[in-house]
Amino acid sequence: MLTTFNRLRKLEKKLAVLKEKNSIQDYRLILKLNMSVNLYVKTEHKSDREIESLIRHEKIDIDVEKMTEAEFAADDYYSSLFKNTQPFDLGLRRSLSNVIEYDDDAGELQSCPIVSFYSYKGGVGRTTALALFASYYAMHQNKKVFIIDCDFEAPGLINFYGIHEELPKNGIVEYIKDKEACSDVELRDDYVYEISQLYSGEGEIYLLPAGNIFDDIDRSDYLEALARLDIHSTSTIVEQFKEVITEINQKYEPDVILIDSRTGFNDIFGIIANKLSNTIVGFFGNNTQNKPGLHFFLNTLLRKSRRMNLVLVLSIISGSFSKNLKAFENVIKDYIQNNIGDDLENLPPLCYLLRNVSLEKIGTDEEDSEDFVTLIKRKMLSDYQDLFLKLEQQISHLTTQRSQK
Repeated sequence: MLTTFNRLRKLEKKLAVLKEKNSIQDYRLILKLNMSVNLYVKTEHKSDREIESLIRHEKIDIDVEKMTEAEFAADDYYSSLFKNTQPFDLGLRRSLSNVIEYDDDAGELQSCPIVSFYSYKGGVGRTTALALFASYYAMHQNKKVFIIDCDFEAPGLINFYGIHEELPKNGIVEYIKDKEACSDVELRDDYVYEISQLYSGEGEIYLLPAGNIFDDIDRSDYLEALARLDIHSTSTIVEQFKEVITEINQKYEPDVILIDSRTGFNDIFGIIANKLSNTIVGFFGNNTQNKPGLHFFLNTLLRKSRRMNLVLVLSIISGSFSKNLKAFENVIKDYIQNNIGDDLENLPPLCYLLRNVSLEKIGTDEEDSEDFVTLIKRKMLSDYQDLFLKLEQQISHLTTQRSQK
């Protein structure tokens, strides 16, 4: 815990008591980006030393500004400040606002179901599971699947579906920045891969990659575009994402959009989780390293009043899957019961994925495309099959709900 925050929280409680006792009329305790602090106090007793005494007790360097009711009413700055801030306000951030602030009023996005795949740590098979599900859903249900790779700093989906054999294309990062500069840019073949029917069967799969990183010049342009992408904004980037998804729905009319998110605590996941997704699939290992991420995931999404579908996946298990899955379920139940208080009878669906040697070459130079297709066609992966059926059911339910509106 930050010592500064701890002291400010104590001070805020004491200010709240003064307000309850009518010793002061109102206050705003505001932390600035450089960690300096401003305290604004509305009071009829500007000479009262009680405020200064509280500050000295907590040993914080704070700039105090007092105003009377008349001064407050006469200055629009004060009324705007008090209207747009909380009593204890952490102010601006350089990043992570989309993760820290869970905006339940996300606004309705007219779209087919959107399923996002998230993991706190790498190496848990998140991207592989997404690629396999896209093929499964297209091949066995004859569905049209659109994939967006939002793992901007480590794009992985360009390693699947034999894409390395095709001419390189730009991706969502270039598209967003191109769209800002060039009014005639549209989401066409320059940005979207149509995946071979070898992997989709009678269905269709389209992929909007993160970007073009195949050679030095293209990679340099991608990084320049990424550096200019305002992923920390709580408004601009959200609207840009929504515009991309609206265009995908209009031009491709997919049955589902699958999004591969980044690992860890990050703004991209914040945007996808808070603003876009109907279903989020979280991949975790059952170890100490994954617990902070699991707790963050549960705390973030189970508290939301805009309810969404969650699926939790224990991955990749080696050893006793029964014992591991039971331990994973107990960790989830304990955290929910002790920290969130949700009904344990309505736990998110739990799935597990076993370590599978046949999958470890998928997405690498050693991949055998025939093996990939055979695994999907013959439904040879029972653990993945369970996850896929759960996702199918949720997508079907969301599609039905949408058609009834």
